[in-house]
Amino acid sequence: MRTFLSLPLFCLSLLAQPEIPIARIQGSGNTSPLKDQLVTTRGVVTATRSNGFYLQSRPGDEDNDPATSEGIFVFTSKTPPAAATRGAFVRVTGTVAEYRPASDPGSPTLTELIGDIQVTVEGLAALPDAVALTRSLVYSGRGFDNLEHLEGMRVLVESMLAAGPTASNGSFIGVLEGAPRPMRLRGASEFPELLRVDTAAQRGGRIEAMVGTRVSGLSGPLDFNQRMWTLVADPADRTASELKPARPLIAPTSSEFTIANLNLLSLASNAQTAARLAKLSLLVRDILRLPDILAVEECTTLAVLEAAAARINQDAVANGLPDPRYQAFLEEGNDSSGIDVGFLVKTARVEVRFVNQYGKDATYVRPDGRPELLNDRPPLVLRARIDGRFPVTVVANHLRSMTDIDTAASGPRIRLKRSLQARYLRDLLQTLTLEAPGEPIAATGDFNAFQFESMPGDDPLAVVTGGPPHMQALTDRLPLDQNGSYVYNGVSQTLDHILVNRSLAGSLSRIAYTRVNAAYPDSLSANASRPERFSDHEAVMAWFSLVPPAFSSATVYDVSTVEGPGIGPGRSVTVNGGDATVLLVAPGVLSMVFPSGIDGTARLAVGESEIELPIQNAVPGILSAAVNGDALEIYATGLSGQAPTLTIGGIVCEVTSAEPAPDRVAGVTLIRAVPPPAKDYILVLTVGENSSDPYNILP
Repeated sequence: MRTFLSLPLFCLSLLAQPEIPIARIQGSGNTSPLKDQLVTTRGVVTATRSNGFYLQSRPGDEDNDPATSEGIFVFTSKTPPAAATRGAFVRVTGTVAEYRPASDPGSPTLTELIGDIQVTVEGLAALPDAVALTRSLVYSGRGFDNLEHLEGMRVLVESMLAAGPTASNGSFIGVLEGAPRPMRLRGASEFPELLRVDTAAQRGGRIEAMVGTRVSGLSGPLDFNQRMWTLVADPADRTASELKPARPLIAPTSSEFTIANLNLLSLASNAQTAARLAKLSLLVRDILRLPDILAVEECTTLAVLEAAAARINQDAVANGLPDPRYQAFLEEGNDSSGIDVGFLVKTARVEVRFVNQYGKDATYVRPDGRPELLNDRPPLVLRARIDGRFPVTVVANHLRSMTDIDTAASGPRIRLKRSLQARYLRDLLQTLTLEAPGEPIAATGDFNAFQFESMPGDDPLAVVTGGPPHMQALTDRLPLDQNGSYVYNGVSQTLDHILVNRSLAGSLSRIAYTRVNAAYPDSLSANASRPERFSDHEAVMAWFSLVPPAFSSATVYDVSTVEGPGIGPGRSVTVNGGDATVLLVAPGVLSMVFPSGIDGTARLAVGESEIELPIQNAVPGILSAAVNGDALEIYATGLSGQAPTLTIGGIVCEVTSAEPAPDRVAGVTLIRAVPPPAKDYILVLTVGENSSDPYNILP
């Protein structure tokens, strides 16, 4: 009897199956020329994972074509067979497939073998040498095709920097050393230069990395998933720098007050509450230095926020600090998961005038014609007074997230809702302004919005800042390397903001984001003895001066003169024969640093327009200015008491009054003037001594 006649028909088909090299299966393009075909190939098992293994041509069996990959992933859907051990030379049969996640139909694919995988051991073989990843390879300008010819092959990274911290699954994301930090900027949505490192798949020793951690000596097969090339790290020795403790923000002076914002990452009453409150207390005390007003998002109940206040107060006293006497404020909103916005207010210094929620019952009409509640987390408004003399209004916000914003089914509704939430907030800020003209106002929170349009029809910050009272996003005053409140797939981006009106902008000392949460690995989230990774969002804090700054000059002029070519952040313009550095250009705001004081008359000319303000004291300066109705209102210091002459665009303004400013410290004059008609005025109010760090941003 012939032995093969007694074999199952499937085994007969395997015997007849011709052997095809891995490189031919991969082909020279993005997809395999043998897709959906049953094939048999041979190679060395280079790595295993829970649902498959990586196979690469044995050294000497390669086709020497640089356009074709010599590696492939074999998907077993379960623990690989015992025959597929690292270093085994095996014969494998399976069906060629191009894997694409069902949740991402636009993603490039990964070539793999699937189906009823058959593995036969034919011996042992040396692992193929790893191909070094260089910047010329990674930054080839070919998008995700940059490493297609190395798919499934062993690669080597000599040194890289983490751009995203280690996640709970043991992977982190980075860039080759020397490459720029990935940052979500206008128009940037894909970052093919990013490399994910899976340190857990081969059980070779998990690497705990924070943003900026240097890791060297990584090797392993190259996979592709979630739109990112992924190195499946070998179980070998590798080096990584330590997790440095977070740096505290600088402490405010006695003449400053602080407003901060922090997303609490679903702070609720559960088994982890005590540990999370301990971390929050450390963060608020040691990193934020006990801010005067802390707006929060994602807290579930007032009782939980009150417990947080009590813990911070208790820990402050126990550690020799004055009792901040934090008081919690929170109103239940409409969010289906129960998260709300609130405040922790340091009542040892801050007098709470009132706290009100707005817009809980506001509705809008969805694109399908159905009405729906507009504000999931309605704005919460705090009116307060600092040290009994400085009034301020703070609005806590948490706008709808961008989840599913680019899907055909939900995108139109989400973009409409976000836009209408932003419009509601803008109108609320205008109402608050009319109720208390001239009062400093801040709107802070998790806006779930970039400083620019994320996609057509979605730009909440532009809506909020695009009309009266012309709020200014303080984020724009930070250099790029100090920006960012969230890290998504290794890309830093700014979702959390502090917006201020012109009255409050004049008192700004500095603004900064912490580096205590988004930069650190998930493993620290359960460590109650460290403040790091309490949340996945960084806190943002602004310092404001209670006394008028000693300015060396001050200017106000027509917006049309600064919206032309050559005017932008970092550019220089001429001021009375000297250079001034433009720090910020935004709708309604231009901020500059002047190199020296100007005696007699402060004058700035841009284009054909200028303003003149006779100065009679040694330390003049404008704190803030805004158009209120038909009048131009300027809060100024350094005046002798008599009304100055104001000239805009060569036209003399009619000064109607100059008197001590209400609710301000001594030495501040409120000037009211009638500006020339049909003009859109703009304020320039941050000037001082020349400095490489004019806002004292760096801690």
